[in-house]
Amino acid sequence: MPAQKALSAVYRTGERFGAMHLVDLLRGEATEKIQRHGHDRLPTFGVGGELDAKEWRTVFRQLVARGYLEIETDGFGVLRLAPRAWPVLRGQERLALRVLRRPEGRRRKVATAPPAAELLPDAARYEALRALRKELAAAAGVPPYLVFHDRTLREIALRVPATLAQLAEVPGIGAKKLERYGERVLRLLAEHG
Repeated sequence: MPAQKALSAVYRTGERFGAMHLVDLLRGEATEKIQRHGHDRLPTFGVGGELDAKEWRTVFRQLVARGYLEIETDGFGVLRLAPRAWPVLRGQERLALRVLRRPEGRRRKVATAPPAAELLPDAARYEALRALRKELAAAAGVPPYLVFHDRTLREIALRVPATLAQLAEVPGIGAKKLERYGERVLRLLAEHG
């Protein structure tokens, strides 16, 4: 999955940034540059907390070495998707990468989200949203996390927005997602009121 997340970060940022910026994006680092470009609102923001910055740099190096990413020759280190990256990005092909991990005893703890039932007033609503996300992802031919991140689904289930304007206030819902999926989400929420 790290390979797919890394490729998604390159794609979501318009293939205009280098590995350092993409690592910050994946790790959820709200740097000035991330915020200036609005990348803290992308679905890939913060999805890579399972790896540290050094491990993510290793992932990007391997993707370049194996021909899934290309480095622009302009001197800025901008990463672009190579043609062979698309099947991995779409979830049609799995790509295993070696990630050197620190010894378990020295690894910092990564916060894990509590189970949905603890977070949500209605776990059934959350599960219905997950099912809708899976359906939308299958129809679009993309992995579910590219439709909505789990964190976004939890927030929708907690807030229960009734209008597109309210849905737009949920972190992780940009204009395109609102236009593409908003009505379906609101319909589902009305059914699971």
